[in-house]
Amino acid sequence: MITDGPLVRLVGATAAIGVGGAFVVTTSSLFLAEAVLATPLMIGLFFAGRAAAEIGTDLYVGGLSDRLRSRRALIAVCALLSAVGAFSYMLLRDYTVLLIAGAVFFGIGGATFAQLFAYTREFAEHRGVGPTMFTSALRSVTTLAWIVGPPLAFLVIAEFDFATLYAAAGGLYLVGAALSRWGMPDLPKVREPAQRATYAGLGARTYLLLGALVLMLTVNTAYQITIALFVTKDLGMGTGVPGLLVGLAAVIEIPATLLIGAHADRLGKARIVLASTVTAVVFFAVLPLATSLPALLLLQIPNALWTAGVLSLPVVMLQDEMPDRIGAASALYASGFKAGGLLGGSVTGVAGQFLGYPNVFWVCAGLSALAALLIGVRGMSDVRPVAATVVVPTYNRSGLLRHTLDSLARQRLAERFEVIVVDDGSTDDTADVVRGYRDRLDLTYVFQEDEGYRVAKARNAGVERARGEITVFVDSGVVLHSGALAAHLAAHAGGAVAVSGYVLCFNEDNEDGAEITAAIDFADPDSTMDELRAQRRWLDIREEFYAKYGDDFGDLPAPWLMFWTCNASAPTAAIRAVGGFDEAYRSWGVEDVDLSYRLHRAGTRFVLAREACAIHVPHPKSYADNMASAAGNYRYFAAKYDSPITDLVVGNHFHDINDIIRERGLVEEGTDAAPSR
Repeated sequence: MITDGPLVRLVGATAAIGVGGAFVVTTSSLFLAEAVLATPLMIGLFFAGRAAAEIGTDLYVGGLSDRLRSRRALIAVCALLSAVGAFSYMLLRDYTVLLIAGAVFFGIGGATFAQLFAYTREFAEHRGVGPTMFTSALRSVTTLAWIVGPPLAFLVIAEFDFATLYAAAGGLYLVGAALSRWGMPDLPKVREPAQRATYAGLGARTYLLLGALVLMLTVNTAYQITIALFVTKDLGMGTGVPGLLVGLAAVIEIPATLLIGAHADRLGKARIVLASTVTAVVFFAVLPLATSLPALLLLQIPNALWTAGVLSLPVVMLQDEMPDRIGAASALYASGFKAGGLLGGSVTGVAGQFLGYPNVFWVCAGLSALAALLIGVRGMSDVRPVAATVVVPTYNRSGLLRHTLDSLARQRLAERFEVIVVDDGSTDDTADVVRGYRDRLDLTYVFQEDEGYRVAKARNAGVERARGEITVFVDSGVVLHSGALAAHLAAHAGGAVAVSGYVLCFNEDNEDGAEITAAIDFADPDSTMDELRAQRRWLDIREEFYAKYGDDFGDLPAPWLMFWTCNASAPTAAIRAVGGFDEAYRSWGVEDVDLSYRLHRAGTRFVLAREACAIHVPHPKSYADNMASAAGNYRYFAAKYDSPITDLVVGNHFHDINDIIRERGLVEEGTDAAPSR
C-alpha cells in the first residue's frame, strides 16, 4: 500500500479531514460556552442550525457531484470551505456571526464526508477492488481519526487555546483539500449521470433502509450523550470511565469494520445490517443492568459490532440501489448522520428528563428493534413483477463470471429483473463469487453436478425457474452495456420476437485475445464499447450477415441462424412452449440454433438489437476443438429435423444458407415445433 501513491493520498486526505472534523465537532460546545459565553439554549440552537444547513447542502451537493466531471475537485472545494469555517472559529467570537459562518462554511464543507465515500466507491471500481471492503477500510480510517482527534484536541486547548486548535483544524482541512485536488487521480465517471431529478424514483427499499439508518444513528447519538451521564451520575464511577468505554469500543470497531467489509459481499450486506440492529437491541436491553466496570467493558464488544455494521455498510447499499447517482446516495447516507444527531439529542433530552438516564437505553433498544423491523420488511418489499430473467450458465470461470455480474449490477433498467446463475459443476470459487452479489442483484444460484458438458440442461434449469416474461441468455464472460437489458425489453415491445444482442470482440481462435483484454476498461465497459463501435474494431462476427440482410432479418427463410445465446432473448413462455433446449447436446455449439429453429417454426420473429450490446471477454479455448464439436452437433441437428433446409447447416457457412434456400426454392414444411427435451 505504501508504494501506491494515489491510494496513500486518498487515505491521507480522509485522515486529515477526519481529524480536522473531530477537532471541531467535539470541542464546539465547550468553545461556545467558554469563549463565546453562549447559554445552553444558544448552544442547542447553534448545533441544530448547523445540522439543518448541512442536511440541505449535503443533498444538493450530492446531486451536483453526479453531474460534474470531477468529483475530486468538488471534494477539494468542500474541504477548503471547511478550512474557512475553522478559521472563522479561530478569529470570531460573536455568536450570530459564528452561527452564520458555521451554517455557510461548514454547511457546504460538511459535504466532504459524503463525497469522499462516493469517490472511494469510484476509486475501488476503477481499481477492480470490491467496493464494500474498500469503503469499510476507508471508514476505519475515519474511525481512527475520531479516536485520535478528540483527546488531541482537548490537549491543545489545555496547553494553548481555542484559536490554536481551530488554526490546526483549518490547516488539516487545507491538507485534505490539497491532497484531494492535486494528489488523488481524477476518475472518469463509471456510469452515465441519471437522466432524472436527483432524488426521484427512490423505491420503498431505499426509504426503508434510510429509515432504519436514521433510527440507528439516533440511537448512536443518544448513547454517546447518555453513557457519560449514566456512568458518572447513576453508577458513581470516575469521569475517566466513559472515555475508557468509548475508546475500547472504537479500538474494537476498527478490526470489526474491516472484518465485516471483507465478508459482507459473501454473507450479504442486508443480513449483516439486520444482525447489527438485533445486536444493538440486545446491547441496549442489557446495558442498564450492567452496574460494574467489568460488565461495562465486556459490553463494548457487542457495542462495537453493531456500530461497525450499521456505520459502514448502508452507504454501499445505498450506492448499489442508486448506481447512476452514487454522489446523491452518499449524500443521503451523510444526511442520515445529521438527522440522527438532531433526533438523538431530542430523544435523550426528553427520555432523560422524564424517565432517567438508564431508561434512555431502553428507548434505544426499542428504536433498534424498530430499525430491525424496517430492514426485515425491506427484504420483502420489492413486489414489482419481474420483467426479465437473465440466465447465466457457468463452469469454473469465476473471474469471467464476476465481470458479467458486475455488468448486470450496472444495468440502467427501471423494470425489475432477476439473475439466475446455473453452475454446471464448478470446483472453483464460483459459489462464493455469486454470494457476493446477492445484495446488488435479485439473484438465484443453481448448482448441478459435474457430469460433463451440460450447458443445455443448465439453461433449461434457468428457464424452469424464470419469473420474467422475457428470458435473456448471457454467457459468463460476456460484459453487457449498461443499457443492454433495457434494449432487449424495448425490442420485445412489438410482439413475439427473439432478439439477438450485438457482441463485440468475439475472437474465434483468440487471435487478438491479449490486445482485446488490454483494450477493455472493466470499470467503464460502456466507454470501451462506444469506442470500439466508433472505430469499427472487433465488431460482431455476424456483421457481414447484418450488412447483407439488414437488422430486421425476420423475413429470411432461416433467420434462426443468428440467435446465439451468449447474448440473446426470447419470451419465456415461447421457450417453454417449444420444449426449451435439447439436452442431448453434450458438447460445444448448436444447442441455441436448435432452440431458435423451433421458435421460428412456432411463429417467432427474429430481430437484431444493436443497443443490446456486449463485449465477449477473451478466455482460453480451442478453435479446432470447438469447430469439430459444432460439426458433429450440426450433423445431429440435420438428422433430427431431416429437411432440405436443416440439411444445409452441414457443409455450408451460415452467411450463405439463406441465399442457397432462395436459389433452390426450398420451403419449410409445417409449423409445429416438437419438444426436444
